[in-house]
Amino acid sequence: MFGVTNRDRVANGREHNIPRWLFWVLMAVFFTPPMRLPGEIPFRIDDLFVAVAGGLMLARWILRFRAPKLDWVSASLLLMAISMPLSAFFAQQSSSLPVGIKEYLDLIRPLKFLFLYLALMRSDALSCLQSLKSAFRYAVPALTFFALIQFIFLNPASNGVVARFFLFFTELKPEHARSFFGLRPFATFHTPTDLGYVMTLLLAASLSIPGEHKWSTRTACVVGLTLSNTRTFLFALPLVFGICAILNADTFWKKMTRLFWSFSGVAFVGVLIFYIAPLVNPNFSRNIARSGNALVTGDFAEDDSIAVRLHKLELVVYTWDHAKYFGVASRELLGPAADSEYVFTFHRYGLIGIMVLLGIYVGCLVNTHRLLSYQRDLYLFTILVLFTTFIYGFTQGALINTRTGVIPIAVIAIASKRAREAGLGHVRILTGPVRSAPVESVGGAVSL
Repeated sequence: MFGVTNRDRVANGREHNIPRWLFWVLMAVFFTPPMRLPGEIPFRIDDLFVAVAGGLMLARWILRFRAPKLDWVSASLLLMAISMPLSAFFAQQSSSLPVGIKEYLDLIRPLKFLFLYLALMRSDALSCLQSLKSAFRYAVPALTFFALIQFIFLNPASNGVVARFFLFFTELKPEHARSFFGLRPFATFHTPTDLGYVMTLLLAASLSIPGEHKWSTRTACVVGLTLSNTRTFLFALPLVFGICAILNADTFWKKMTRLFWSFSGVAFVGVLIFYIAPLVNPNFSRNIARSGNALVTGDFAEDDSIAVRLHKLELVVYTWDHAKYFGVASRELLGPAADSEYVFTFHRYGLIGIMVLLGIYVGCLVNTHRLLSYQRDLYLFTILVLFTTFIYGFTQGALINTRTGVIPIAVIAIASKRAREAGLGHVRILTGPVRSAPVESVGGAVSL
């Protein structure tokens, strides 16, 4: 009846299951520890969820002899997956650096992101946005609570049940991970920097997407971000508020007014935290002050973190001289930490790799520009996620991380699908001055 076939009903059922699947993928990202398979192969629960979904989609494409339609973002992820084994192959032919099976298997990371992206593009964007917000609603208080426990109640000498529990969530050596207790909590993530990145994304959601309890959510996010002492985001926080103020206003004077109050609010919170935090932990403000002094004076000799990252720039020169197009593929020269996503990508995959990586950002902007015309809140959230992820790439990196990279890819996919729905006429497009999202699109969403 009405032309609805059993195949359509099955397809609709699968699409309705995707938002629920996304919720559990994100919960696994936030709250499950890393594991190792035989042969020291890294493995996560969210890897399993995405692999099963990807396998089902791949089987369906093969059985139907039908390839998925790729947009700019999915094409960039596919090219990234192809370029990695190509870099390994050319490096084996021309370089003396060791290249093994692990370098070829790096393609699993972009394939995971590609399967996640394609799965979400098959579902209803607003249902997936609800699932995203539901996961964020649980993550904000839980991550802040765990960070406070590590900051207040633990110290580098802690070896009790609570300390050992948190050590499950990081792959750092136990003595290194314990050095963060009482100083820079990492909650359930690998490093404090990962926690700072995730808390910044959660803050971006509370700044842009309508919902209740916005101030309590923002406060919790700022507390978690500050405790992580992730200097990249602490110093970039005024820019995040500035972007939010500019895109949320319609006239020049409204933009200037919101910019003023945003910067004033950031300054007030910053001063308040700077004076309160030392009462709990004296090392906290000392660390922030040292970082600020290094940025002002340009003297990074006493800041090991910044000095190491500057030293890693030598890898760019080496790669440019020896393998500028496909990179060296090998991890031999990276040391124990990769640091900058851009240095890492150029060093291992060359100009082709870095262009494909940046293509994801360009592709997202191309995909989502329609959102500015009818759902500014989702567009603003996407821009803030892109900005935060781009900034994060200078010191660490989300898109080279199979765990934290799930969050921006999910946001990009939801925004791209929502914009595609607008292009196909599946949603009502507002006319006249643009305010917030259409009532029918966000009113039923789970609030942050």
